[in-house]
Amino acid sequence: MAVAGEEILAVCKSLLFIHHTRIGLPSPHATIRSDYCIVRTKLEIFSRVMGERAVAPTVLSPDEMNCETTASSGKAEKVLVPTEEGEPSDEEAPSETAAEGIKKVEAIAIVWSRSELYAAYACVFLVYFVNSLQQQITSNLLPYVMSDFASHSLIPVTGIVSQILGGVLKLPIAQLINIWGRPQGLIVMTTLCTIGLILMAVCNNVQTYAAAQCFYWVGYNGIGFVLDVFIADTSNLRNRALAFAFASTPYIVTTWAGPKAAESFYAHSGWRWAFGCFSILTPIVILPLLYILFSNQRKAARLGFIQKRESGRTVKESLWYYFIEFDVVGILLISAGFALFLLPFALAGSQTDKWAAASTIIMLVLGVALLAAFGLYEKYLAPRSFIPFHLVTDRTVLGACGLSAVSFASFYLWDNYYLSYLQVVHQLSITTAGYVFNIFSIGCSFWAVVVAAAIHYTGRIKPLALYFGAPLNLLGVGLMIHFRQPSHSIGYVVMCQIFIAFAGGTLVICEQMAAMAAVKHADVAAILAVLGLSAAVGGAIGSSMAGAIWTNTLPDALTAALPEAEKARAGEIYGSLKEQLAFEWGSEARMGIVQAYGIAQRRMTIASTSVIVLMFIRAMFFNRPALVARYLAVGAALFTSTSAKTAAEWRESSIYQLLTDRFATTEGSAPDCSIRSYCGGTWKGIENKLDYIQGMGFDAIWISPVIHNIEDDTQWGNAFHGYWGDDPFTLNPHFGTGDDLKSLSDALHGRGMSLMIDVVINHLAANQPSTSVDYSVFPAPFNSASAFHTPCGIDYTNQGSIENCWLVTDTPSLPDIDSENGDVYTAMVNSVADIVKTYGVDGIRLDTARHVPKEFLTQFQEAVGVFVTGEVLDGNPDFVAGYQGPLSSTLNYPLWYPLVDSFMGGDFSALATTMGTVGSVFTDANALANFLDNHDQPRFASREGNDVVRDRNAATFLMFTSGIPVVYYGFEHRFGGASDPDNREALWGSGYNVDAELYKHIALLHQIRDLASGIGEKAAYFSTSAEVIGTSTQYMAIKRGAVVVVVSNVGAQGATDGFNVSGSQFDSGDQIVDLFSCTTATVGDGGAFDSTANNGEARIWIRSRDKGSFCP
Repeated sequence: MAVAGEEILAVCKSLLFIHHTRIGLPSPHATIRSDYCIVRTKLEIFSRVMGERAVAPTVLSPDEMNCETTASSGKAEKVLVPTEEGEPSDEEAPSETAAEGIKKVEAIAIVWSRSELYAAYACVFLVYFVNSLQQQITSNLLPYVMSDFASHSLIPVTGIVSQILGGVLKLPIAQLINIWGRPQGLIVMTTLCTIGLILMAVCNNVQTYAAAQCFYWVGYNGIGFVLDVFIADTSNLRNRALAFAFASTPYIVTTWAGPKAAESFYAHSGWRWAFGCFSILTPIVILPLLYILFSNQRKAARLGFIQKRESGRTVKESLWYYFIEFDVVGILLISAGFALFLLPFALAGSQTDKWAAASTIIMLVLGVALLAAFGLYEKYLAPRSFIPFHLVTDRTVLGACGLSAVSFASFYLWDNYYLSYLQVVHQLSITTAGYVFNIFSIGCSFWAVVVAAAIHYTGRIKPLALYFGAPLNLLGVGLMIHFRQPSHSIGYVVMCQIFIAFAGGTLVICEQMAAMAAVKHADVAAILAVLGLSAAVGGAIGSSMAGAIWTNTLPDALTAALPEAEKARAGEIYGSLKEQLAFEWGSEARMGIVQAYGIAQRRMTIASTSVIVLMFIRAMFFNRPALVARYLAVGAALFTSTSAKTAAEWRESSIYQLLTDRFATTEGSAPDCSIRSYCGGTWKGIENKLDYIQGMGFDAIWISPVIHNIEDDTQWGNAFHGYWGDDPFTLNPHFGTGDDLKSLSDALHGRGMSLMIDVVINHLAANQPSTSVDYSVFPAPFNSASAFHTPCGIDYTNQGSIENCWLVTDTPSLPDIDSENGDVYTAMVNSVADIVKTYGVDGIRLDTARHVPKEFLTQFQEAVGVFVTGEVLDGNPDFVAGYQGPLSSTLNYPLWYPLVDSFMGGDFSALATTMGTVGSVFTDANALANFLDNHDQPRFASREGNDVVRDRNAATFLMFTSGIPVVYYGFEHRFGGASDPDNREALWGSGYNVDAELYKHIALLHQIRDLASGIGEKAAYFSTSAEVIGTSTQYMAIKRGAVVVVVSNVGAQGATDGFNVSGSQFDSGDQIVDLFSCTTATVGDGGAFDSTANNGEARIWIRSRDKGSFCP
């Protein structure tokens, strides 16, 4: 999934109403990463919990996990779960404990399939859709609910306690799902939400309704929390804003459907049925997601990834354990403190003595005392505090939390009575009022995607918040002071709503992303919870202030504006929206109510505007340079796979193949090299020699496998080549660290070059014969015989035997992975996918591809998401062509056999015939990888009789025929090793001589190739196949684009036959030039000209006018 869909954390009106719920949902990454080392040791496999991307394990550089010592200590470096799929980190070493819920989600990530992941995301989106629809319906009905209890003025009061609980309980709920598990927590939260909905459906007084709200909001927040954690498990820092934004898109639909549905409920079945329906619908839509999570949890347990452990605690000890873990005392103190402190602001207006009332004073004093007690308790007495005090000193965190609190305070100041205002003052129906009310939701949902994209591509957060979001919010709310009055058209109010919506969509995303970017990954969950608490407190303060203004303004304004006949009913009218709407428009009573509303609304918008000024101060706290650097660094690490070259782009490449161990050492030394042992080549050594490679013109390298290999000495030496892997989740420490591999990838990309790695998914390796393999040494799920096919020797006349039997049964044996074992094969495939993602791999050469069933190759290609060329060692074009489709490409073995024979003095006719066949049976012959030799085949120079002219001819053909040219390291120095292992020499023996004859020839070929492909459309050149226009025993001519290439196989002895080319693309009378010798010729009829070889050398003909700087 290129960009997995995630959440936007409430960036619209309805989302802002519940944003305090979701903004603080802790990501499990922090705990997962801190606990991962012990899990990895125990399970011997990594798991994937995130981008983007998300089917199973993800690789990570060692410094980010720090589970094992690096290669310098001689120990293997683990390939583990990333913090943010590659984000830079300076974090401390992981802890040695792991919560059971974390282990469960890790195990689920290991075992589930891609289709199950897609299904889970679909379920998450459906839950968000239903929840948003429920919010739209019930929020539109809220004034009528309260009016039925003659308590219209208490609209803010009912939400204050639930808002506070929603904010305060975020971290305890995080603890709950980390200890018990994600699906278990989802069940608990769904139960609480459902209880709340049922209570609201059957309540008969405002007290029961308020209690129901507490159940509902804790459950509703908890559902959002678990879903956001699920999304965070498969997200990353730079892409998270986009993911959050797209998850809010249901609101674009439900904001239109909700008001109409609310009106229908109210008019026909009553508001109670609205709550009743959703008390049934909510658990139903969550059941499919629970099924996916629980079924994969059971699968993980069956495979041994989840080990049930007894705590050893008694019931009493368990109660005390959870009492401490959830910091119950701290929760009670802060919840009661905020509730008692904030409620008087909303209630004072309804008290007889108002602020002089004893109840008001007592609540204020107790509230302040409890908040003070909370601070002292958490600082000095709490065994386990749920407030991460060490984080709130960071300037960006302070700014983000302050911005969140101010945003929500300002929002709730003008929002609480807005729906009533639209109906009373502008005569709108429930449906129409709901549409206007939800302009904010729609605008936020739309604009959040735009802002998220801007953050994704630029990493800029502070300018968006400080110079766009805050000023636009100030403008929108400030204009409402003037326009939100009975004397102005509703159109002006809508204009203000649009301004505020765009501002809200900007600010919510910015504050979240700034907070997460400012801290280490281990603190992301905690900081989200603190941010959520800030939003909840700000919202509660805003609601309290709105309630205070309303209750201290509207009653007096009504008494003054109502006609004498209605003044006695002022209290009744004040408490019921239905009573207010019952007066006919234009009547003295109705217009008096409208006038009173205008006075109250003006005061509320003035207060809201005043609060907004604090936004600018808080936004200035953001550390802009640090945020930009972190976002761009994370993106560079993370999105290399999503920007990897397509097959069409790979057609334009040329690849330099090398064995890591034999190419270059880190220090640039030239140690003695035993041909069957590790010689010291490293990824850092390759990086240090990129000038050497790029000097020949190559824009891609293909390196040997990167995973851990068997360490034992075998009868065939060490596994220096990388093809005897025994742990696909661990990097090979002989080649360097994860940071070294990432550094190589970054260095290549910085030069405009690409990285291709060799991969083996068909088998692992064991230093025992097939009859006595010790499977327990492999990491799970490969640690049993059931993960592999039954040992048998291959019958190469039987494709079933090729796919199911072992490539080697002797020592060391190559146990053949059972591709029909979905759990095992998924783990293998996804291990590669995560290496690709973490280290920015652009392409894969897949070893022994013909030994893997095609249906599984298709899954592999889909999982890795990059160009894959497979090794199908067979000369039959029709057979090999069957693998292009499941894979992007194959090595062109059908062409290799006649190619080598032709240049060794054979006839060119077989090569010409094969070129035609390959072009017709493969779906894209230009994407095939052509080669003269490689690590499995004898070097070309070992066959050609010490004749460099043949080398130059063959290299010329390779560079200009259809397909991607691949040159095996050492060819440029005419290395002559025959078969394995002699064809795996150390390159440092050449001294990396850039004056070598073939080195310079290859560089020249690249220059000519660039010239030829630059005439006309470049893509057209590389999508056009080379066409054979003439052959003889000693010559072959091909045309491609603007050039005609004539090669010879006679070598330095020179051709004995002449050769005339006909059928070229040149016109009669054209002047052409050979770019090697600068010989010129005039083209005759039919595109004919003489091209007899000059001492056996190849020729590349081009129109003289197109020769560029060649042949001055």
